[in-house]
Parts: sequence; structure tokens; C-alpha cells
Amino acid sequence: MRPTTRRILTATISAVVLLSACSSGDDEADATSTTEATTTTAAPETTAAATTSTTAAPTTTEATSTTSTTEATIPTQPATTTTPPPPTTNPGDPNWLEITQGLLSTLNDLRANPDLGRIGEYCVAGENSCQSLHGTEVQRLVEENWRVVGLDNPVVTRAEVIEVATDLPDAARWHQVRVTTEPQDLSEARIVDSSGETVFQLTRDEDAPPERLDLVLLNTPDGWRVLASDASTEG
Repeated sequence: MRPTTRRILTATISAVVLLSACSSGDDEADATSTTEATTTTAAPETTAAATTSTTAAPTTTEATSTTSTTEATIPTQPATTTTPPPPTTNPGDPNWLEITQGLLSTLNDLRANPDLGRIGEYCVAGENSCQSLHGTEVQRLVEENWRVVGLDNPVVTRAEVIEVATDLPDAARWHQVRVTTEPQDLSEARIVDSSGETVFQLTRDEDAPPERLDLVLLNTPDGWRVLASDASTEG
């Protein structure tokens, strides 16, 4: 077992945050010209009548100006290729994303509606690190008649197995799953008493990286449950 795992099985976890929170025209040109010329020649005296010769000016052709328009062509943008994120589980493996999302949502509900009788929906039954930490957390909320309000469910973005106890029987074979969640909005999160008065305001560093949680899970007759956990942030 890795040192990290041994530490997980005995260390405090994400709930410590909760407990310690207590303390663009065209142009056209027209040109028309007509000239009439008249020539008169004097006739000799023996001529009875004068002859008049008239020459008509040549016909003028109207000039036409033509503007050529070239259509602009807009280059086509190259198609964008997107690469899907890597899977959070291998084919045939449990859906760790769904499993861990469900467990963390349950824990969040236990904080909003404290009930010691429901701790088994999150933790493995019996004596273990999860019971010691989260069982104690829920118990304190019950005893003080406190509850957490304004805290949305955590959103799991990735879940991957990083270690499995393959040397143990199936019933005792735990899986260590590394879970990454989006930072939770704690702007309205607080612990209130029975009358709704604020006891503690929950806060976090808004510039903190996504939260990471290592969950040690055991598959029980009731489904996957948490044996231990260790919270940290991605560096």
C-alpha cells in the first residue's frame, strides 16, 4: 500500500473544511455634337440662279463608359477539430464519475439535513476513517441543531482509479479513486442554527485551483461506499 493510501486511511479529509469553518455607381458620360456648314458660291452673270450646297456634319456616336466590378471572395475558415477528453473509466469498469458524483451529493445532503441514521449511505459501516470523520461531523451538526445552507452539490469533472488492492478478497478489495471537482461557490454557504441564524460563514480562496479528492471505495451489498478520503487542491 502506498504511503499516500496509509495516510488517507487515518487522515482527516474534505469535511475538515466544514468542521474547521466552525472555528462600401456607375459613371455615364454623354457627348453629342452636331455641326451644319453652309457654302455659297456667286454665279456668273449669265447664270440665272445661284446654287446653294449644304454639307451635313457626320453623325456623332454617344460614348459609353463601362465600369467593371470584381466580386470579392471571402476565404473559408478551416474546420475546427475538437478532441474529446479522455474517458474517466475503461470499458467494462464501473462508472466512477457517476458513482463518485452520487456519493458526494449524498454527503452534501447529509450536511444540509443532518441525520446520523443515513451516514451509511456514504460511509462503509463499522469503524473506519470515513465514519470517524464524517460520522463525527454529522453527529456534531445533529447535536448542535445546526445545518449547512446555500451550498450547491459539488460537480465532478473527472474520476480515475489510481490504485486497487488486488491482493485482497473481492469483498475487501478497495479502489482508490482520484476525483476532480469544480470549485464550489461558497458565496451563500453558511452554517445556521435551528432559528436560521448564521453561526459560521463558509469561505474559500476564489483563486484556488480545482479541488481534488482521493476516495478509497469499497463495493458493499448496498453499493459503493467510502472507506476513507483525503482532500487537496490540484497544483
